[in-house]
Amino acid sequence: MTFAASGAFLFSNNAALTVSNQGIGNLLVVEVLNYTNSTVWCTGLSGGGATWTQAGVKFSGTTNAYSAAVFLGKVTATGGGTVTPSWSGTAPSGYEINGHEFTSTAGSWAFDVQGNLDVAGTNSWPSLTPGSGSGELYFGFSAANPASAGSTSGYTYSVNANMDAVAFNPACGAGATFPVWADSTQSFGIAVLIAETAAAPPAAAPASRAAPWWKPGRNLPGLPLGVPFYTPPQDTPPLAAAIPAATPAPLIAQAATAPGYGIPGPAVTARGSLQDFATPVTPAPVIVPAPPPPQWGRPAAGLTSRNSLADAPVLTTPAPVITGAAAAPGWGAAGPAVIGAAPPAPAAAPAAATPAPLVAAPAAPPPPAAVTVVTRGAAQDPADFRGRQPVIAVPRPPGAPPAPAVISRSSLADAPVTATPAPLVIPAAATPGWGRAGPAVISAGPGGTAAASAQATPAPGPR
Repeated sequence: MTFAASGAFLFSNNAALTVSNQGIGNLLVVEVLNYTNSTVWCTGLSGGGATWTQAGVKFSGTTNAYSAAVFLGKVTATGGGTVTPSWSGTAPSGYEINGHEFTSTAGSWAFDVQGNLDVAGTNSWPSLTPGSGSGELYFGFSAANPASAGSTSGYTYSVNANMDAVAFNPACGAGATFPVWADSTQSFGIAVLIAETAAAPPAAAPASRAAPWWKPGRNLPGLPLGVPFYTPPQDTPPLAAAIPAATPAPLIAQAATAPGYGIPGPAVTARGSLQDFATPVTPAPVIVPAPPPPQWGRPAAGLTSRNSLADAPVLTTPAPVITGAAAAPGWGAAGPAVIGAAPPAPAAAPAAATPAPLVAAPAAPPPPAAVTVVTRGAAQDPADFRGRQPVIAVPRPPGAPPAPAVISRSSLADAPVTATPAPLVIPAAATPGWGRAGPAVISAGPGGTAAASAQATPAPGPR
């Protein structure tokens, strides 16, 4: 069983792969590389006049952000065709497909082993050891920049249009094998070993059998059993008496008894009860009391209760030493006064005393004309007025009430010009050092008499 190359290397960049199949039943080995990212990979191939299966598992790099997978196809139609890849996600913008066609004397094959390459750069591909001995096919592909063919015996090298590397060996030996390249830029790809498998032999045709009561006749060409003829059934004669068999009866030998067979074993004494038999065979256990711990039996030291304000007369524990905490910085110094109102401002003496209001009394109206009162009751007096004059009484005009005073201020009495009241001073909260006398608390203005105004406002009065 051997493999052999058929046709030329297959290559496609960012497109479906075009094939030209050489023979039905041949093997197509194809590797698909995504050089855009490592998160999407080829999951299968279709078309191209072949049926496809995946060889090994997909590989995603860490040193190189690529992914790759290998597929095996069995040719079902010769001639041209197109192989289309399918992807695990959105098709990458950059990928390439490389492959080759091989013949197989066995006509069947199976994936054996896979090797992965993911480095910054090397000249050696993965070393693989055949699992079925010699005769296996080594096929691989690797990204490179640029590749340069090597000269390892048995390997065929190819550098594709992208300057990447493809190689195969159709008849590997039984030991580990791998190709070496002339460059050191081989960085990412998969290599596989494919082994031929023996085809299953065809199933044997069932033997021809004549129907009951039909007997084979004379052999004729094309009739191996001859021309059959019918034989009517006949009565079956009674069975003859059984003939003694010539084979002697089997010798039946009883197995030897086991050592001690038939001898009673030792008595078993049950110990599941608190009561033993009168004379137990097993001796009673010896109970040895444990030695008392040191100071066992002596009274312990008394415990003094400290949860009361009154102590026992004699205390073993010394009284605690109470040390006052260190005074806080500024302890005992009076804090600044807290002013609850605006600070007292000295009352500025007015530049001049408020002038007294101007009171203007209206002028008294002129008295009405006096009415002449005649003490006579007649309008006409006698013509003779000589010797005496009439008495004329002029009444006094009534006194005119005083008009309201005109005041130039809104009040009859001005308040004296006083200074702004003194503020209310409240001391700050007690600081550390509580209990010492603090600053005086002033609850009203100072006790002194407020400064008198420069000039008291005179009370209004008539002018």
